Amino acid sequence: MTSPTRGSDACVLIEAGRELDCRLDGSRSDGVIVRWSRVIQAVERIVQQRASPILAEIDTDCRLVAGANSSTDSEGLKYVNMTISLEVMDRDGTQSSSTSRTVRPYTNENCGF
Repeated sequence: MTSPTRGSDACVLIEAGRELDCRLDGSRSDGVIVRWSRVIQAVERIVQQRASPILAEIDTDCRLVAGANSSTDSEGLKYVNMTISLEVMDRDGTQSSSTSRTVRPYTNENCGF
């Protein structure tokens, strides 16, 4: 999980809080991904599944972080903690186990933060 502006294990709320700029990077994976499933949870839980190798932006409309407790990093920027889990399947039908990470979505002064 990377953000073009915050780097690894971070995201930024963009488009007035409607999206996160997170990108899932499977470039170190072997094989060809044909199906994936991700579960994103901060306050609300969002489940997304696709039969496509493209892992698109995460649409939130602020509901993902609404009511969350924020923290402040050493630069004075606010973030919330989010857990993301990912499973992928290759074209041979081999499915990965679920992998989870904690990611910091930075609020970017959106969604009431």
